[in-house]
Amino acid sequence: MTSTQLHQLRKEGKLQEALALVNHIPPDAEISLKVALAWLYYDLAKEAHREQNWKKVQNYYSAYMNLELPLSEELLHQQFSRFVHFQQAWSMYFEQADAASRENKHAEAIKLCREIAEQFPNFLSQDLYGWVLWRFMKDQTMEPHHANIKAINEVLDLYMELELHRPSCLHASMLRQVIKLVGKIQFNAYKFMYRWDWKNFRAEDLARYNDEKGLHFSLFEKAMHHYANVLTEMLWKYKNQATVLDQLLEDAENFMPLLEATIAERPDNPCMPKERDKLNAFLEGLIK
Repeated sequence: MTSTQLHQLRKEGKLQEALALVNHIPPDAEISLKVALAWLYYDLAKEAHREQNWKKVQNYYSAYMNLELPLSEELLHQQFSRFVHFQQAWSMYFEQADAASRENKHAEAIKLCREIAEQFPNFLSQDLYGWVLWRFMKDQTMEPHHANIKAINEVLDLYMELELHRPSCLHASMLRQVIKLVGKIQFNAYKFMYRWDWKNFRAEDLARYNDEKGLHFSLFEKAMHHYANVLTEMLWKYKNQATVLDQLLEDAENFMPLLEATIAERPDNPCMPKERDKLNAFLEGLIK
């Protein structure tokens, strides 16, 4: 599927047909195809808006955000966002937070979102709030050696306190940003991944994909690999603190069967066995 073909299907009004063909494009697809898909999501959001189906509008907006389009697509973003929150009492205030977020003024954007939530408690259940936090996390992954670790930990805690529907595109996207930082900086990755909850993987999070660069492992596999890593690090860190260690060992006991099953199902992934062996080495040493 090319962007030209996608535009043609949109022009013919075949929105669902177009969606079925390109709904799972790889993360590093060409920008022209991503933009074309974003306009398709916009058309579908308009359709859902006419039907007053606000849940669908939110879902298409989340799918659009997950495309990670550049800031140059400002018109598209403005067109899209007005469908998402125009009917809410807090919409005027959120426009300021959204604008600040897109300009990488993350502290200002998050402060505004906190203030909106204090005045309008239902804002805590809005994915829009979560996407503001996601933009901050995405920005941190661009230059991890200059990352604000204190702010990262605070934002991850704030995100988990939101009353959002999960599983979701947003929830998977937040996990993806966290995984990008694991091993590069020291932050509360374990705490976030533990609270993220393994039940929240969607079918698309389990799927691998191929492109010109070759095979890409699924989000689920990457999460298993990195969780084993951070769990092992936590066990070493707290090996002399009995109360914390007991909790971590219980987690390891629950996690290992899932890890072993995943390794058996996907034996061509070399990353997970390495992390399993490190985790087993710690556990075996503890028993001895």
